[in-house]
Amino acid sequence: MGCAAPRALEAARVLGDIAAVDGPSDLKAATPTPSRTPVAYEIAGRAHDGDLYRPGEAARAAIVLVPGVAETGKDDRRLVAFAKTLARARFLVLVPDIGALRALKVRAADAREIADAVAYLATARRPENAGPIGIAAISYAVGPALIAALEPDLRERLDFFVGIGGYHDIEAVVTFFTTGYYRDAPGGAWRHRAPNDYGKWVFVKSNLDLLRDAADRAALGEMARRKLIRRDADVADLTARLGAEGRAILALLENADPERVAGLIAGLPDGVRAEIAALDLSARDLGALDAWLILVHGVEDDIIPASESRALAAAVDGRADLFLVDGFGHVGAEPHQCVALGEDAPHLVSVDDNHASDRLVDHFFEHLAHGSAQRHGQRRLGREYLNLVLEQSLFDGRQRHGEAQVGERLLTIVADVSTFQVFGSARGTGNHVTSQVSPEWNSASKSPLPFSLVA
Repeated sequence: MGCAAPRALEAARVLGDIAAVDGPSDLKAATPTPSRTPVAYEIAGRAHDGDLYRPGEAARAAIVLVPGVAETGKDDRRLVAFAKTLARARFLVLVPDIGALRALKVRAADAREIADAVAYLATARRPENAGPIGIAAISYAVGPALIAALEPDLRERLDFFVGIGGYHDIEAVVTFFTTGYYRDAPGGAWRHRAPNDYGKWVFVKSNLDLLRDAADRAALGEMARRKLIRRDADVADLTARLGAEGRAILALLENADPERVAGLIAGLPDGVRAEIAALDLSARDLGALDAWLILVHGVEDDIIPASESRALAAAVDGRADLFLVDGFGHVGAEPHQCVALGEDAPHLVSVDDNHASDRLVDHFFEHLAHGSAQRHGQRRLGREYLNLVLEQSLFDGRQRHGEAQVGERLLTIVADVSTFQVFGSARGTGNHVTSQVSPEWNSASKSPLPFSLVA
């Protein structure tokens, strides 16, 4: 337990710096300023660009931070701030410039760019800093990032993977954002929650270039533009102009019956249907992954249901830490933001009412403090370890959250989770948690705690 206090204190400082974004923080005061350097690199004749964030002290791990689906790409203000926070925490960070994501498109071909970024990052590390290496991806970018992790030249090189608000079965995702129906488990009963219409229209924008009919591309593009500005915008004039390809897409968007979705996808234009199939992780052998997965999902996600991260965790044969966080919605809920959840979320940061923040903080202290387990061991952590950490009282999670401004971006909390967990994996503590983080008792857990701790 001798290392617990320094690690927990550093973790608290990381959380504070994420919340501060560009403002002052204890972590900024205590660490050298990291450098941000534009880099151009070439892998097997493929040219790429990105930004390399190098810590002001020796790096202990390296991570490729994949930008979200945002026009600002790698230059998004919050993404830049998050990359700097990771660098201050002694991660060597590469943020690649991925053109498709800047164009609000998600393509399976992006996997090659992500794999090349990992290959470059491995060479950019100094010999004395050759620690673990991983990938962090957000929302739909989890798809191509995991496809990259399956690449033969990357599979054995990658140590950890952080997925925030990601997916497993692309048909299930389309079913949810078009109809609102989802299943908690494969073959389970249909459940319903009102989806965010944003998901539909981002789907349209992402697939416009796959349509052969220029008139349909123009009409659907304008339709998406209007709907993203105002949900109830009148698009009747555009609907009347649609040809066969456009009508097939509109039929999918207007459908409310989950049982019809598979047939409507089958009727989509060839290019769109092929890209959907290529991005479907459920059709891939994720059991072949060597990296450890760290998955975070908001229970209230109204674009990609949290059941997708559950399915993703199940698909990797137990090699995952899963956090389902109550009270949080989707990351990337606005087209101009890398990670965002809108301004009207009064319980995102100040969550003292249900004590969820305290449980996360307490658990992460334990996760960081207990470093004796082997990487993929099966030993259960005892309550005594948690109590020893709590007795140190390094900071009060409830007070920290209470002082934060109402309406903070989801990144403030979600990055807390991913940062702590990456510390556990990348620093070699070897602790892995498959759990539901919730104010309620986790009925699936056999632990005496409200979530299961499995080392």
